[in-house]
Amino acid sequence: MGERVYLHFNWDNAARHGLIDARREGSRMVGKYINLSDPSVTRPWIGLIVNEERIDGRWPAGRLDFRR
Repeated sequence: MGERVYLHFNWDNAARHGLIDARREGSRMVGKYINLSDPSVTRPWIGLIVNEERIDGRWPAGRLDFRR
């Protein structure tokens, strides 16, 4: 939506869900990770759009990347 990017994802066999809410700045993305299974857990997140199939991301616990 405009400059905003929302990435919904799951892990642990889809038992847990998360959301990246970020603002796009060219090929960079700056925002936060929200644990939808426990919304009190939010962390900063930054990403780099490498190409249409790959976003490399970082958050305080390490890497949080996305691939198609």
